[in-house]
Amino acid sequence: MVLTDEEMQYKVPVVKEGSKHFFSTNSAKAWDFETYFELTHNDLNKNKQIGKIQLDYDSDLNWITKIEEVPKVIKEYALALIKQEKPTKAALRRNVAKRANKKKKLTGQTVVFSGPISGSTINGINNGEVHFNEPSSSRNNNVLKRKVEGDEEDTEDESEQNILNNDNKPRSWSNWLPYLEMHASAFHPYSPEANNIVRSGNGVSPKPYLDRDLYNKHMKARIIYTQPIPHTFHKYIDAYIDSDNLAKAKKEIRSLTLLLSMEEESSHHNISNMEFLEQLLTESGFLQGQPVLESMTRQLKGLNLFVDEKSLYKSDGLIKLFGLKKLELVLLETSGHFTNSDKGKIKLDHHKGMYGILSMLKCVADDFSFASVDKFSPVKVFFIHAAETRLHLWSVRYQDGLYDFWREYCLEIRPDFEDRAIFVPQLIEFCWNVKYLLEKAVEDIIEVKKDHQINSAKYRYNPQECTQLSAIVNPIILKLTKEDDIEGMGKLGPMYSPPHY
Repeated sequence: MVLTDEEMQYKVPVVKEGSKHFFSTNSAKAWDFETYFELTHNDLNKNKQIGKIQLDYDSDLNWITKIEEVPKVIKEYALALIKQEKPTKAALRRNVAKRANKKKKLTGQTVVFSGPISGSTINGINNGEVHFNEPSSSRNNNVLKRKVEGDEEDTEDESEQNILNNDNKPRSWSNWLPYLEMHASAFHPYSPEANNIVRSGNGVSPKPYLDRDLYNKHMKARIIYTQPIPHTFHKYIDAYIDSDNLAKAKKEIRSLTLLLSMEEESSHHNISNMEFLEQLLTESGFLQGQPVLESMTRQLKGLNLFVDEKSLYKSDGLIKLFGLKKLELVLLETSGHFTNSDKGKIKLDHHKGMYGILSMLKCVADDFSFASVDKFSPVKVFFIHAAETRLHLWSVRYQDGLYDFWREYCLEIRPDFEDRAIFVPQLIEFCWNVKYLLEKAVEDIIEVKKDHQINSAKYRYNPQECTQLSAIVNPIILKLTKEDDIEGMGKLGPMYSPPHY
């Protein structure tokens, strides 16, 4: 039903307490269920009471139809809203999170115009400032070209010029946003694709939602850099493999643990001793705990979406950078016991972790918000997912309005001592590359911090002239739970293309 512009401004003249008051303070154009859900029932845990809020919404609209002073056309509009299909729980939660994010982004918004402005009207800027600058030259953002074998063999003979844009950015990034916008109605609300996240990696299928041709071009525009096992490790690996029994092997593995923590044959800084190597080789199962992901708490509170302790994200493990504002760098999720094959649980934990590291990346952008996008784009944070018999290492970074969710490595766990000749070299390579990636990530964050310090001094007395990272990097913030969100998760991926783990 379509109302005129004047009718869309109508507000119910009868003032009532409770949720009915919403219709007296909001014009008819804002009477949709999502706005009602967002602005009423603030004394409830809304995620647990969606059914009740839907009933109250219909009841309140029905009340409007009984009020004598309300025009007939508004009563008909209220009845049409009652009959209108309500969003699913997942769609509702996703949309509320997006609206909260958008509202936060508009608050304190700064708009900078370069060049002459004449006879212009500026609308839609809430609580913000508008500044006019003289024209200046723009910077080119250079992004490293990356290539890798795609999900399927790409038969097109594309030159490097076709793969890259004029500014050396992979063309696939500019192609993704139009595709995601065009197909938005087909995506599950919690899927990566519904939230500007491109999930990919060697062995990761474009199913269930991504276009295969576009995905293959995206993969072709990447390069995977792997760090080979240092030659100095070989004799220790051989000694472990050649051990006759587990007791002797345990002694040999200690040398490898120490080597992994050393700087030998590496140009990067030391990180703490990786004692988990010994545990993986000599014990079954994973160490478990429930450290709270503070990044999620911080972001939910910033969006006014934090309800109570049930909103806490309790992880299975975290690595924090205590020398860098206690930023969280690595998140661990273990999907049940070793060999557990509960698809719903595994897929839920995958998406839960994905949204978890988005909150971690957002905190980096917020803490060093004066840094440039150029400096920030290489920054990665990580998610280790222990599922079934594998360890998946995922990373996320910001790329041109999208979030690059990339599977860096996957390790098949082989706990049988008889499999040591195959498993141990793979495990050492996995640990060595994790070490390299974490060191590189710390170095990238330090560079972002330095850039932030330089630019914050530059804009100390005119911060409004700088478009800050905190306004640019705005991923959706979602905290998923088994109780509320596991339904349908088994169909959302990721799907893999064996044997390319």
